[in-house]
Amino acid sequence: NSYKIAYEWFVYPALDQVREDLKEVYKYTDEEVDKLFANGGLKIHTTMNREMQDSTQAILNNRDNFAYIDAWANPETLDENGTPKLQASATVMDYRTGQVKVLVGGRGEQPALSTNRAYSRLRSIGSTTKPITVYAPALEEGVITPATAIYDGGLSPEIRSVYGTDLNNWDFKSDGIITPREGIAL
Repeated sequence: NSYKIAYEWFVYPALDQVREDLKEVYKYTDEEVDKLFANGGLKIHTTMNREMQDSTQAILNNRDNFAYIDAWANPETLDENGTPKLQASATVMDYRTGQVKVLVGGRGEQPALSTNRAYSRLRSIGSTTKPITVYAPALEEGVITPATAIYDGGLSPEIRSVYGTDLNNWDFKSDGIITPREGIAL
């Protein structure tokens, strides 16, 4: 049976990283790391900014911040634990130092050791990096403008054969001809 600890969205990933670092840098075994964690001897400092962590959690918990979803037509629904079914997560980094300042793994009160949506390695980042990794370089190089017509459809058979799969939009529908300006909004 597990109990909930303060700031577990941030603490558990930090401990995972310490565990991996101890094994990689000092060649400790899992058993040796477990002993260090259980018996002390470690003083772990994190990069978490408590004020930003609390603020980000409060912003995500507030249903009114999801204005694109009509709250009247789609009221907040909760699961059997009283956790909102509409979920979101956030990671905030200081781009100058690379330090992670905030990890919020979900909305609302959740049981101990709940899925950390900001940290889970099994979750796709979807289109979150599209503005930085796709559109910004193309705009900077002058390859496209915000109004360039781009076909949003399936991959060609040649490209699909290389990757073995087709890419899909979140709704599994093609948007046809769209502009980068529209693509970022999708």
